[in-house]
Amino acid sequence: MFIMCEGCHSDTQPDDHYQEQCSACHSPGDWLDINFAHASDASTDCQSCHENTRPDGHFTFQCSACHIQSNWTPAVYNHRSSLFADCQTCHNPNRPPGHSSGECSDCHKPSSWKFSHSGSGNLDCRSCHAGDKPNSHYNALCSKCHNTRGWIPANFNHQAAGATDCQSCHTRPSNHYTGQCSSFHDTTSWKGVKPDHSASSDCQFCHTRPSGHYSGQCSSCHNTSSWQGAKPDHSSSRDCQSCHTRPPGHYSGQCSSCHNTNNWTNAQFNHSGYTDCKSCRYTSGRTLVRAVLQVPQHERLG
Repeated sequence: MFIMCEGCHSDTQPDDHYQEQCSACHSPGDWLDINFAHASDASTDCQSCHENTRPDGHFTFQCSACHIQSNWTPAVYNHRSSLFADCQTCHNPNRPPGHSSGECSDCHKPSSWKFSHSGSGNLDCRSCHAGDKPNSHYNALCSKCHNTRGWIPANFNHQAAGATDCQSCHTRPSNHYTGQCSSFHDTTSWKGVKPDHSASSDCQFCHTRPSGHYSGQCSSCHNTSSWQGAKPDHSSSRDCQSCHTRPPGHYSGQCSSCHNTNNWTNAQFNHSGYTDCKSCRYTSGRTLVRAVLQVPQHERLG
């Protein structure tokens, strides 16, 4: 019985070959009839034999952690083993560029690379999704608006967040009112604007006026329901010219000298105390002069 194979076959042993007895794998009849008893107590160190078959960049622990004894495939790793809690020692080459640098188990399950937000390390969304945020986006946690199933629909709970400063998140159109959004809008929609005019008496702060329009406060003529049906309060001002313009060649004095506040017609001027008729050159005056000139001279002198 020959048990010391090396005494005869040492010259035929390849470099880096398994250093134990040839009979541990080979049969006496043929070198290719190989059958190693992996179940024996002496075969717990796989790398002592299979190190030269390990691919570049391969997992550096024992082969038995993933492979079975009969074949290299299929390979199944027991991720629940307490020995291997550091996923990156094996999966770091699988990490995409710009990927989160945390542990794989923070996002992934052992059975799949599919992401799981339920991990205990997923409280700071920005640690992973910073590259997904658009320019000038709200800078708080993604979970304030988004759920873990998708970016849309997004729904922000303004009450729960205690969000009173609308401008910290929302931008406005050009020439828009510069006060808080909540002065006009509610938290459900931008539409259906209902301004609270009681919060401000300075209409000009928000509203612009047509060219050549009265420069005073809108509330002097308009109400908060509509621009139509303007009813100016003439009792607050006696300077008609500050609002009303006149036709060319019209009397240059105050409108109230001839007109009332109801309409422009039925103008009546109180001539008492006025001796210089030429200083007033409106139509009725010119009509009166023409009428006088049509009277015969002897009648006018008489």
